[in-house]
Amino acid sequence: MNDNQWTFVDEEPAQKRKKLFSNKKSLIVLIIVATMLLATTIGLSVWCVQLNNTMQAQAKDIESLNNRIKLKNDELERQRNTATEYRDAYFELLDGYDFYYDYAACVDENSNYYHKYNCEKFDSSSFWIYNTDAAEGRGYSPCPYCWK
Repeated sequence: MNDNQWTFVDEEPAQKRKKLFSNKKSLIVLIIVATMLLATTIGLSVWCVQLNNTMQAQAKDIESLNNRIKLKNDELERQRNTATEYRDAYFELLDGYDFYYDYAACVDENSNYYHKYNCEKFDSSSFWIYNTDAAEGRGYSPCPYCWK
């Protein structure tokens, strides 16, 4: 061979094997990384589907609970209205009671006194009710126990 001539010589078989092994090693690492990424992606996808299903179930539960709250609030409003009606009726009766308590004179047949209806001296087996002026006009006097 001439020194001025260039000749290409194939690499030695050991160097070829080394390059080939290095390429196979890189390919294996690449396959492992790709497999891990694929497994992670599948795992995350499954987790997202499960999370979505859980969120949908919870949304249904929340809707159901909101409906129950609305029904309870409606019931509470009806009860408040009923309580207001009862309170108004109570105060109306109380006004009548106060008037009756202040002006009604209960007269029994065995006494010269007029009484309040809850007096312990009043015999409620047979009686008349007058206003205090009418009772006094008929000769009855206020009971010393209940008309103090």
